[in-house]
Amino acid sequence: MLEFDDIMAGTASGLFSFAEKPDAKGKISGLVVSTANKPIPSAEVSIKGVKTEFTSTTESKDNGSFSFSGLEADTYYITAMKNGYKPSTQKVKLKKDEVKKNLKIKLIKKKK
Repeated sequence: MLEFDDIMAGTASGLFSFAEKPDAKGKISGLVVSTANKPIPSAEVSIKGVKTEFTSTTESKDNGSFSFSGLEADTYYITAMKNGYKPSTQKVKLKKDEVKKNLKIKLIKKKK
């Protein structure tokens, strides 16, 4: 069984890290918006790579923008969610060193 110190040592050494790859130059950025195209701030935006298993989470800024950089070529699923809205996921294929801008993730308000 792993002890706390073993887990912390693994984390410090990067064994459990899914951090950006310094040599990878791919980037995906975009906006989280409502169905009326109004920005949605403070939405949780997460990314998961299919082959690389890269995962990361960020929060949309006041203008609804988000960005993930240091990405390798892969197919990524990007999910945005916020209380009061239904989660929305988009699939994005990224080539080596490709930059994808202007991805728009629309969130639909939940019915009361």
